[in-house]
Amino acid sequence: KIFMGVPGSTTRLHYDNQQTHAWLAQVEGTKQFVLYPPSDAEALRLHHWEEKMGESGAEGLRRAYDPGAPPDLNAYPHLSKLRPYAAVVGPGELILVPRGWWHWARSLEVTTTLMRNFANSANHRQFQQSINLDQSEQPNIFDISTRCVVCRLPAPKKSKLHPCARCKAVAYCGRECQKRHWAGGHRKFCPVLSGLKLEAHPAAAPPPASSVSRDPQDVFAAPSDDGAPAFHKSTSREGRGPTPDDEAMVRVHYDGYLADGQKMDSSTTKGKAFDFHVTRSRVARGWREAVRTMKAGEKAIVAVAPHAAYADHGVPDKVPRHS
Repeated sequence: KIFMGVPGSTTRLHYDNQQTHAWLAQVEGTKQFVLYPPSDAEALRLHHWEEKMGESGAEGLRRAYDPGAPPDLNAYPHLSKLRPYAAVVGPGELILVPRGWWHWARSLEVTTTLMRNFANSANHRQFQQSINLDQSEQPNIFDISTRCVVCRLPAPKKSKLHPCARCKAVAYCGRECQKRHWAGGHRKFCPVLSGLKLEAHPAAAPPPASSVSRDPQDVFAAPSDDGAPAFHKSTSREGRGPTPDDEAMVRVHYDGYLADGQKMDSSTTKGKAFDFHVTRSRVARGWREAVRTMKAGEKAIVAVAPHAAYADHGVPDKVPRHS
């Protein structure tokens, strides 16, 4: 990875995922680093959303504590027990961050930094365990574009799947499967999915021309100019305050489902809120645009159109195409 920063820009206190070490080589400018050993984890913990040691699985941990700010002994009464290590790294110099060590950085000048995570004999066992954990948590997702969402069988010979007449986001092999799906929970999602105004089942209709690209990542950033809605939202609890501006970082809890009700991801299951930038992250565009209409504390069901989510690319082993 390459990090570039202006004077005063910081990297929040965290340690890296997959139980990896990291080296950071300074190419341009000087940068200040502050490191804390793993044993300081609980003394650095303040908010309920900050994970406890052992609860993060293969992911890294993060903290709100700012080593660059004046110490607040009321919020952090155990600061005197911390053992920070500080260093200023200049061009041509390199700093090594061992597995599990908390680190924070601040650019003292315009900076360019190269970073690489790695495993060796000292952390190979923990790294392999984290990889195995990631694989065990992969959901068992099947492609709803080619099979009935209830019985999971393809359409009978000389026949075809029948989309839901209202939302057209899911399809069935017959009337009985449609009744079972409605009673099993589709009645909750169908009204929101209907707001996308899909003209046909996603597998039968290509995404809008403006979002078709050879680069599967483009769909996360390029807006559609053909008027097709990117999302539809149904609010169940109103929030307070302003909506996010173009430079806002937001923190959300979410449960992610495919149109048929398969859960593909969840921050609530992990017990860890998700942070992202509302305009520059790689989060699906429809989700970003929906969050920009929300206020703090708001709760909503959001349906994202395929052309503003995963289009005809999907995510291997996690999200089928046309989702």
